[in-house]
Amino acid sequence: MMIRVIRGTVGALALAFALPSGVFARGSNVDLPSMQHADGTIHVSADIVANCLLQTTPLNFGLYDPLVTNATLALSATTTESATCTKGVSAQLALQSQSSGAVYPNPSAALYDPTTGSTSASVMSSRLQGSANTQLTYAFTTALNAGSTYVPNTGNYAGGYQGTIGFTGAGVSQPQTIQFTGTIAPGQDVPSGAYADTIVATLSF
Repeated sequence: MMIRVIRGTVGALALAFALPSGVFARGSNVDLPSMQHADGTIHVSADIVANCLLQTTPLNFGLYDPLVTNATLALSATTTESATCTKGVSAQLALQSQSSGAVYPNPSAALYDPTTGSTSASVMSSRLQGSANTQLTYAFTTALNAGSTYVPNTGNYAGGYQGTIGFTGAGVSQPQTIQFTGTIAPGQDVPSGAYADTIVATLSF
């Protein structure tokens, strides 16, 4: 903005303002050019990854006394496996003992019956390995819940699995939890010492 000073006859000052070029005083009639425009689209996308996480807990029998406590009483312990899968993902869980090669579930497992709510457990017979090739046998089983079914082996699964526990992922906040029970039969005549087995759990999806 340019300011011009004008001196009057009595010495008073007056200010006169010059408007910049292209700026018009209020009330003037000016025709503004019409605005042109162009439209475009932005495509937004995302792909959801199909994924599963498997959490396992140890199966710890603790102390087994074949002479007194477990002479006639079996020793049992439980382990819980938790599988969380992306919503809608079909998954299958299979287990295999490393000491015996036994698999779980096996063909004797029954399907969950949603009409009656009944289940039938499949049993894996395996062994805990001790020193000098000594063995302590145990059974491994579970009852299928409402969210899982026994899936027969119709092909050749890796590791020789004879079947799997199948379920559909319910999302990040709803894991599929399956409790397994191990049972050591009473009165097994084995030497004292530490016995162990490793069960490999494989979750396919």
